[in-house]
Amino acid sequence: MRFAGKTVLITGASEGIGFAIAEGVAREGAHVIMLARRPEVLDEAMATIRAAGGSCEGKILDVADHAVLADFIAEVGRRPGRLDGLVNNAFKSLQKEIGDTTLEEWRGVFAVNVDSAFVAIQAAMPIMRAQGGGAIVNIASIAGRAAGLRNRAAYVASSEGARTLPA
Repeated sequence: MRFAGKTVLITGASEGIGFAIAEGVAREGAHVIMLARRPEVLDEAMATIRAAGGSCEGKILDVADHAVLADFIAEVGRRPGRLDGLVNNAFKSLQKEIGDTTLEEWRGVFAVNVDSAFVAIQAAMPIMRAQGGGAIVNIASIAGRAAGLRNRAAYVASSEGARTLPA
């Protein structure tokens, strides 16, 4: 029970890597705060964790809405208890040639993949500092190392951006 008594907030937590992380830290005793965009998928993910004896709560939240994300993390910091971990896992892909990608689409990918992690780190760090510590993990694709990955320019560039964010 390595995470007994700990609270971990995970973005993109309802499926894939985010769900695997949520399931794993819950199994090790953490209370997991799961952020996701789709209620039906989040509900199923939380039910799975609870059925296995884990503790979790969920919040429907689009991490690209940076003000809402920052406000929610600040609210978590005002609760009794701690915020011991933040996992920035939410990621958006765009399969389009760079010449056909609009600036709005490009910025939309970065809003999720890089900017939301930046916002979440900024919101979580004061909470963690005040309580004497915590851990921040940024999940990024190895695609950031794949220069010229066809039809994935925004995804590749944002993956590298997310990978290099200091916490």
